[in-house]
Amino acid sequence: MITAHPNVADLLYEEERDRLEEIEVMYGFKSIVKADKNYHQEYYDIVTL
Repeated sequence: MITAHPNVADLLYEEERDRLEEIEVMYGFKSIVKADKNYHQEYYDIVTL
């Protein structure tokens, strides 16, 4: 799961979606992007579930 500022989450879902899908296929996992308005745009968390 990727938790990030809403603007960053939108970017991952829109402009970078193809790249994110390539990474998912390459490493064999599915990603979840979660928007959190309490995060600054420069900070994010990546957590395995």
